[in-house]
Amino acid sequence: MLALALAACQPLPEVEYETERLSLATDFDEPVCAGTLAALDSAAAHIDDTFARDDNDDRYVVYWLEDELSDFCDDDASGCYYPGTRVVFAHAESIAHELVHATIDSPGDAFFMEEGIAELYGGTGVRHRASNIEGRLASQLMLSRRDYEHGRLSYPQAAHFTHWLRETEGISAVQRLASHLSEGADDAEIGTQLELIFGELLPTIEDRYREEAPRLYRGIYDDQIETAQLGDTTLWAKMRLNCSSEHVLGPLPGPTEGMARLLRLEVPQRRDARLVVHGDPGTWVEIVDPYVADREFSTPWWPTRDHEGRLVRAEPGMSASVTLDAGTYLVVFASMGTTPRLVELQILRGR
Repeated sequence: MLALALAACQPLPEVEYETERLSLATDFDEPVCAGTLAALDSAAAHIDDTFARDDNDDRYVVYWLEDELSDFCDDDASGCYYPGTRVVFAHAESIAHELVHATIDSPGDAFFMEEGIAELYGGTGVRHRASNIEGRLASQLMLSRRDYEHGRLSYPQAAHFTHWLRETEGISAVQRLASHLSEGADDAEIGTQLELIFGELLPTIEDRYREEAPRLYRGIYDDQIETAQLGDTTLWAKMRLNCSSEHVLGPLPGPTEGMARLLRLEVPQRRDARLVVHGDPGTWVEIVDPYVADREFSTPWWPTRDHEGRLVRAEPGMSASVTLDAGTYLVVFASMGTTPRLVELQILRGR
């Protein structure tokens, strides 16, 4: 394999973790917690079940690299795979995206549709205005390799359109397109397949997309996160953080040695709230609006990649006030290090 040839020039880290679908190596010392392994394995299983063309029982070989990725991928890439193999090199947030590429293994150049499918099944949610594509669906589908390599593909646009395609025409439509990509379909063939799927010409498909597509699509794995609803009474959540638990994620972004558990908080109507945090030293709680802006969102196994959307952070012994509009929030219970810890959150009415 090409990956083995490259390894002779640049040493690869040893595989440290095995799951049913993955062999995982990292270039950092921080431990990968059981919840992150379980989430990645679940995504790999879903991708295999959706797109695999044969009964390949081989594990994906994933090199989770945060420092030396440019030695194996293009300088500005967040991940890549090696054609004809199940070998992937990626930063954390791009692992599942690259697993999609490795499974479809397209030799063609229909970049818009292939990247859209990889974003969708890579777990990326997106907030985007469908109107931004006005008059450009055909040109996006026909994007040249030169334009693609010069960064002229809009990943949010591709992700948003593919979410809409799946919601409108079903999973079978996405599988049909992926099958043609696997067979080397070019951009013109993919355009023809879209017209056959919808029974309409591309300009009409674009009109429907601009009129029908909602602005927000959540990631397809977001529903795997435990959910609570903030009603009129006090919400009390107690989280045990143990890196060996399949509910606990780690490491934290950086990567930084640490752990996190996630709770999706549904707020049916606007309310003022007071947060009170109890727990072991080194723990904290954050409330994040994950869908705050027009952008793509972090996958569930890599929480709070940046501070955008963070409303409040509180440590044990602290209280904080926040106004929560109606909507969906992410509550992150986290700690530095991997020593088992306990953290509790009370959300009270008023300030």
